[in-house]
Amino acid sequence: MEMVISELDPQFHPDRWEGTYVEVLPYLQRAFSKNLAALQGNFHDARLRDELCDVYKQMCNPDIVARGDRFHRSAIGSRFGLERFISKFDMLRSLALAGKVKHQ
Repeated sequence: MEMVISELDPQFHPDRWEGTYVEVLPYLQRAFSKNLAALQGNFHDARLRDELCDVYKQMCNPDIVARGDRFHRSAIGSRFGLERFISKFDMLRSLALAGKVKHQ
């Protein structure tokens, strides 16, 4: 969240904002989108970029409705559980170790 806050106009920072979450959400989303664009520019490997940016969107989106595992369908457990993301990181690690990820 620190990266998002760093992109915000100071009047919208948590220590200054006195309005509601709904009122500040568009500004948070704009800052979040700027960070996502910057993150996307840091990868040469398209698959790695897409996978990590997808994780970032699901784990860090300032809109609680959009946050979490969007494929979660189970009545058991939480869509905010880290199990799916840990599995994704394990898969990406395996690809990197197998040399299937382009390095800079």
